[in-house]
Parts: sequence; C-alpha cells; structure tokens
Amino acid sequence: DGDAPPRHGPGTQLYVLYGQPIYLFGLLLCVFCLPELVGTGMHQFSIFEMPADKLASGVKGVVACRFALYDRSFCFINCHLHADTAHSEEGIRRDFEERMQQLQLCYNRVEFRLNDQFLYPLWAHRVVFLMGDTNMRLTMPAEFRRLSDFH
Repeated sequence: DGDAPPRHGPGTQLYVLYGQPIYLFGLLLCVFCLPELVGTGMHQFSIFEMPADKLASGVKGVVACRFALYDRSFCFINCHLHADTAHSEEGIRRDFEERMQQLQLCYNRVEFRLNDQFLYPLWAHRVVFLMGDTNMRLTMPAEFRRLSDFH
C-alpha cells in the first residue's frame, strides 16, 4: 500500500544493517546504510577477525570489515590493545612503542579473503578507519591544576 505512513518520524532517516555484525571479545562492528544502496551502490562486503589467541603481541583482538561504495573502498578496523602498566617516563615511552608495534601488526595482518583466496590487503583501500580501545592514558598538562581549567 503506497499510502502507508513511514515507520520513522519526520526529519529522520531509516538505515539498514549491511552485511553481518562482527563480534569478538567485546568488540562489535556493525555497518548501517541507506536501504537504496544495498545491492547497488554498496558491494564487496567482507569481514576479518583476529582473536587474541592468534597473537603473542598483547593485542586482545581485532575485527575489521570492508566494502565498496560505488567506486571507493572503505575499511573499518576495531582493535583492543593491552592496558598501560607503566608508572615512569621510561615505562610510558616503552608502552607507547609497544602499542605502536601492535598497531603495525594489526595493519600488516588485516587482509580480506574469499575461500582462501587473498583479495584485499589493508593498504588497497581508499579510506581506512581505525577505532577501538587503545588503552592509552592521557596525562593532564602541568599548567592545569583542576578539571575546571579545561573548560
């Protein structure tokens, strides 16, 4: 019936889940898009999962998905890195270097396959979004004495 009212309110847009949700050890990655893009503008959806038991690096897990939107390819990475343990400047620097190595490992390991055939490395995408829990702690600058100084 073409006269049925829309299921969403005025000034809002209806989005649909594209592909499948990816869930790994508390990391959830979902892609939503406009319904009219499914099957026409969006295609080549793939997922990647790298559980922590595959790594000896301290990375707790990585999930990623890729898709093409018209002629542009996008990759979204959600990672969970180990927590800071250092309390000294040297330890903080060491944790930072280790975290950068973990990110490099994620960058090198994320790849998308279809039936054991290698299709897309991470660097083949036009746009890459990196999100997640990097467990990096920010320190308050010395010139700020209390939280209200940030406002």
